[in-house]
Amino acid sequence: MPNRLPVTAMPFTKTWEKPKNEFHSRYSNNIHYISMRYRLFPFFFLFLLCAPPLPSLAATDGTHDLQITFSSIPTLNCTTAGFRLYDDNGEKICETTNEAGNNKILCPDVQISGTEATFTMTSFCKEGAESVHSAPFTITFPDEIPLNAVISATPSSGTAPLDVTLNGGDSTGTITQYHWQFGDGSSPADGIHVTHRFTGAGTYTIKLTVTDDAGNTSQTESTITISGGSPVNSPPVAIIAATSTVGDSPLSVTFDGSGSSDPDGDTLTYTWNFGDGGSSSGNASSATHIYTNAGTYQATLTVSDGAHQVTTKPVPVLVSGDGTINGQPTAAITVDRQSVAIPFTVHFNGSTSTPSSSTDSIVRYSWDFGDGSTASGKSVIHTFTVIGEYSVTLTVTDSTGARNTTTVKINGTEKNDIKKLLPLLYKLLLLNNTHQHTEKP
Repeated sequence: MPNRLPVTAMPFTKTWEKPKNEFHSRYSNNIHYISMRYRLFPFFFLFLLCAPPLPSLAATDGTHDLQITFSSIPTLNCTTAGFRLYDDNGEKICETTNEAGNNKILCPDVQISGTEATFTMTSFCKEGAESVHSAPFTITFPDEIPLNAVISATPSSGTAPLDVTLNGGDSTGTITQYHWQFGDGSSPADGIHVTHRFTGAGTYTIKLTVTDDAGNTSQTESTITISGGSPVNSPPVAIIAATSTVGDSPLSVTFDGSGSSDPDGDTLTYTWNFGDGGSSSGNASSATHIYTNAGTYQATLTVSDGAHQVTTKPVPVLVSGDGTINGQPTAAITVDRQSVAIPFTVHFNGSTSTPSSSTDSIVRYSWDFGDGSTASGKSVIHTFTVIGEYSVTLTVTDSTGARNTTTVKINGTEKNDIKKLLPLLYKLLLLNNTHQHTEKP
């Protein structure tokens, strides 16, 4: 039952204080009512209860929602028809009819120019009579609570490693997001409450950014001091420069890591992995390596500081062409003829070619016949149709990626024609016959 104030306590003024966050929690669970007892002559006793404004009261156009709950005790000679609410100018704002039961609620929208308004109430009978106005009552509507970020850190100092609980619950406004940055290089986090572990000694600046439902933001900072332990160490930065990373084997590549650095000024050690089984490590920032076999390799540089922080950087190396170290394939060609009158067909065979080692194999045979034609395969046949000398090449590639090439000459001569020989034969026969005739006695 609401507390009833004596008539002498009126007029009164009440300021409704909006909660800092979450309108609904206050309005639904902790509504505070002020009850006033009015004698509205000549009809009844009126118990008036004023509820806090609803969440929309902070509209910028000056319109506010007001809820007034009341009950009445009817008097004789009047059948209560309803109740009316007036502003301080005597203008009627709204009225309610006397429905079944004594509990009544008025929920008007009120337009005010400032932050407060004064009202009166009356009752009226079905017979048409209306009571005198009640004593005025004033309600003050506070301005909209501004968006403001507030940090609470527990504890705010200590010895590493230290878990710090951060609370943004004292921030004000219609907040929809809490975004935390911890100042130690770690990933940010979201939430009204977060816990973060600081592992190294130092002074850290925590930032909280709050965002409201209109997209506005507010940011604040708080300092956390961590003692003891080890200072936070930053990882080094690895940088590689390399010469001649593409070429035929044997390929000599010089790698340079002297551009690498450490933010903390620690001395770096360098470990090179050349991708073909070779490696190098120590304090030297550069290294030279020879790639003896064709293939694609990924060389890597790993730099390490004195605090067990490491960074690795890769660089690709592409080796092709003829290898001359650790063996190479041998290309070999056999043919069934090398010189013949055109047109003629030659059978080429590369089956006697050998790989780099007994554990490898020839995986590709590539032929170039020197007349613009090419072919692939261990054994091929090609027809030459034009007179001339041709350099036929075979390139073999083995399973290591190494290659080798060999060449054979093919000579295409003019085709023999019996018709072209007849005049010559005739002259020879005639000459021979004349010679025999002159030798007779």
